[in-house]
Amino acid sequence: MGHSVIYYGEHDGARTYRALELGPDDLEWGVVSPEAPEEEQAEALADAVAIITNGLSITTEMLSKMPNMKLLQVMSAGFDALDVPAIRELGIEVNLFARRWAAHWEALEQGDFQVGRGGWLGDYPDPSTFLDLFLSDNELNRSQWGSASYDELVREAGRTVDAASRLRLLSAAERQLVQQLPAIPVFHFSSVSLVSPKVGGYIDNPLDMHLLRYISLE
Repeated sequence: MGHSVIYYGEHDGARTYRALELGPDDLEWGVVSPEAPEEEQAEALADAVAIITNGLSITTEMLSKMPNMKLLQVMSAGFDALDVPAIRELGIEVNLFARRWAAHWEALEQGDFQVGRGGWLGDYPDPSTFLDLFLSDNELNRSQWGSASYDELVREAGRTVDAASRLRLLSAAERQLVQQLPAIPVFHFSSVSLVSPKVGGYIDNPLDMHLLRYISLE
């Protein structure tokens, strides 16, 4: 027996866990790996009415074998690999959304969205670099969410000298943020660099920023 809603992607990915946590309670959710055997995939997808995936993993031929499919929600890159007209001819709704980056940020600033994509790089190694973003009066808080109790916890942490007490306050603020969920963590940025042993002054850092004035060649 298959599932009503399928996340078609890696089993251990952060997106998978978030999709399962936020999935509607009245629908049966499942995860199917593109690496699974074809017969196993077919059985798992047999009863699916909706799939969440990226366009690199799904094919029109696969969808044609799923008689109950009504919705394909495409995340991230790869939507341009889909034959959208052919999929729609199967009676499956395809949700694609694209917008110029400048227009996207203008919509976020004006609050003209239901769900909007954003990101942040931790520019210093402390929880406050992320938690401060959700203060009610922070102009970078695009979520339209605010909480007086959350604000007080974060500000009290800023006034607290004792490190352990400060972290307890920030942890309490984080718990409130996770419970209210004004933002959904989807992915973390990563980078891979191939650096010659002849390069000096190259130091890995969370921002992946490398100022050339500190770089040298032997």
